[in-house]
Amino acid sequence: EKMQVEILGVNYEIKELDIVDENPNVLGQIIYQKQEIQIKKSLLKDMKNSTIIHEIVHGILFHSGKQELNEKEDLVESLSSSIYQVLKINKKLINSIF
Repeated sequence: EKMQVEILGVNYEIKELDIVDENPNVLGQIIYQKQEIQIKKSLLKDMKNSTIIHEIVHGILFHSGKQELNEKEDLVESLSSSIYQVLKINKKLINSIF
């Protein structure tokens, strides 16, 4: 089954690929025109999930017209790693909310 996420009304398919960028340090990327989030297949669970959240944060900023913030990679990384940590350690709360 395909992994998908809807970001502000736009559906994105999450694809795991061997290579997502020529730069080996790039773990994931969001391609708005293809409505695709690409994640490096070799990542372990925590890094994979954190990277997915990172790309979702990019998508939220892009689709809400916050391009200036979207280009601040340090902000996106800080937000995404923090959001992932909060979601991960508060599973009961998350389940009760949703």
